[in-house]
Amino acid sequence: MGTSEIITSKQENYKKLKLKKSGQSLPKFGTGKSVLKIGCLSDTHQNHKNMMIPEKLDILIYAGDFTNWSSSKENTVNDFLNWFKNQKAKYKILVCGNHDLYFTKLSKSKKEALIDDLKNNNIAYLDNNFSFFPDLNINIYGFPQTVKRGLFYLADAFEVKGAKLNEICNQNFSKKIDILVTHSPPFEILDKTYRNQNIGSLCILEDLVLRVKPKIHIFGHNHDEFGYKIYEYEGEEILFINASRAFGRTIFYFDYYYD
Repeated sequence: MGTSEIITSKQENYKKLKLKKSGQSLPKFGTGKSVLKIGCLSDTHQNHKNMMIPEKLDILIYAGDFTNWSSSKENTVNDFLNWFKNQKAKYKILVCGNHDLYFTKLSKSKKEALIDDLKNNNIAYLDNNFSFFPDLNINIYGFPQTVKRGLFYLADAFEVKGAKLNEICNQNFSKKIDILVTHSPPFEILDKTYRNQNIGSLCILEDLVLRVKPKIHIFGHNHDEFGYKIYEYEGEEILFINASRAFGRTIFYFDYYYD
């Protein structure tokens, strides 16, 4: 947990989470008559062309760090975006990560033009907003911000102070969030690095996830705990997915059943 985080909730609701299941592959999640095949990945760091993307996905979600901070430039970004555009999923979601510096350096007009181009290719770019697909009857919300770490290297795109992250997590949303996509993991859930450090956000977990209770939370950032965990909270299940593929080729995918 970032030392500069600010937590509004003092209830420590995260301690009430009960782990039900975990692993690296999950055939299906949820209950209901409707089904969507969802694939998700993050942290490919310019190795996206090595990824094996299943055919006939309904939704493909990318949770940040498609470039490296030192080479996050127009050519490398366009290489990824062209690859992403060519994926056959019906709906595509894109969230940036702390390495994706190129997006933070664009002028307002150039960024708007890029977002419009993505939209024309059926890609929803999420930076504190909902996806726009009118015929998709689930609500997907995402943002790239992570708490500022004060590191000396330059992978600090979309890093914010604790007060700003707290503001993002405690806002009133216009509708229910079914799937939450962030770059940062939640605290102590698939966020432990090989150095035995937890790098997830308690603010995201306590003030956002356990407050609005999405069915699914997808994230990346931590390269060392790819996979999923299903927790029970107040009688409902929440599926958490670390989609980081820095050290692999097969993305995380599953069938989501819902009403």
